[in-house]
Amino acid sequence: MIKYFAIENYRSIKKECVIDFDLNIPKNNPFPANTIIGFAGANASGKTTVLQALTFVYWFMQSSFLQLEAEKKIPIEPFYSLENEPSKFHLIFSKKIRLDKDQEEKFIDCEYILHLTKEKVIYEEINYYPCEQKRNIYTRKLNVVIYDKRIKPIDTSDLRSNCSIISFNKQFKSQVIALEFATYFLQSNITNTGLQDEKFNPALVATLMNNSQHDLLLTELIRVADIGIDSIFIGKQHFIEGNPQGILEKLEKVTDQIPKEIVKQLKLLRKSQNDNHQIKLLGVSELFFKHKIADSYVDFLPEQESSGTLQFLVILGKILVTLDTGTLLILDEIEIKLHQNLVAYLIGLFQNPSFNTKGAQLIFSFHNSYLMNILEPHQLWFTQKNDDGETEVFSANDFKDISKFGKEHLEELYRIGRFGAIPRGI
Repeated sequence: MIKYFAIENYRSIKKECVIDFDLNIPKNNPFPANTIIGFAGANASGKTTVLQALTFVYWFMQSSFLQLEAEKKIPIEPFYSLENEPSKFHLIFSKKIRLDKDQEEKFIDCEYILHLTKEKVIYEEINYYPCEQKRNIYTRKLNVVIYDKRIKPIDTSDLRSNCSIISFNKQFKSQVIALEFATYFLQSNITNTGLQDEKFNPALVATLMNNSQHDLLLTELIRVADIGIDSIFIGKQHFIEGNPQGILEKLEKVTDQIPKEIVKQLKLLRKSQNDNHQIKLLGVSELFFKHKIADSYVDFLPEQESSGTLQFLVILGKILVTLDTGTLLILDEIEIKLHQNLVAYLIGLFQNPSFNTKGAQLIFSFHNSYLMNILEPHQLWFTQKNDDGETEVFSANDFKDISKFGKEHLEELYRIGRFGAIPRGI
């Protein structure tokens, strides 16, 4: 779970912006940070920039050594007037770690500080808090790495200027802390180039259905999303091969296994007396949606479903994996193609202790102010550009005179402009 994130000189963010994800955590809360954080604001105000920064830092920390070639520049964009200055990031996240074989897992804070330009890493610092006291693991200045005295040093002569020390050291089993940093699982629908257009993949749904717990939840939630769907199942789609003359006689023994639509087509083909017509009979595994229409049940293929239903399944697949693993999910523009009540329902899964038992965290951006009704002031953050084109980030909790109202009035206060972060001139 992310507890703290600071960004400086990245895209539209010029001055340091600090986001506290652990504001106002109740004492009896089993998790070290808020399970949901939402970012609101006008178009092009910087919501996506914040989520891109988070996604970039994790990618760079974990994967840059293997995914960036030696001569490639680091894919980072500084503020337009500070192109020769380093971009700076400061991340603190908490991960469940087992310190001893005989002990249970517990949340341990991990700290990552990164300063870099497009050409090179200038400074990296990795700290670990196993007993709530700071333990420095690595400090890197350019390509010189200083190791903690309790960490076995390794040869870093192959460490490149365009990759992180974590992504390099995770290759070695002796670098246990690097491996902990590198294996923190993250899903995001955004990259350095912006929002990804993720296509619906039936295979991913089929994988979820192979998990009995996911299968039950998937069926329950898809009914919430589309009241016409009764269930989802993996079935066979049939195709016919051969001359339609006499084909029905050949299939008499298995006619009850072939959909009525296919049988009807065969009869029409036989009447057409087209001896050259060839169709193939195969049993192909397909994902089907069973709909109840009037008093009958009809099976639909994914391409027959609405784009909203398919988008719901794309997001739901990510959410189920995140809840199951207790990890992080970043969603830019969470409400795309989805009804506001359905989005609120999905967000609520992270707030429900029956569903979120492992500390899963959802960080998202949105435009629909209705969603503010499910957020507390400390869970609601805004982005706004000033007259110089710089993004500023602030929380509803910063407005001390109105934070006492709680979530019941957040949408109303936002609509009348009390927080700012709305399109100008409207």
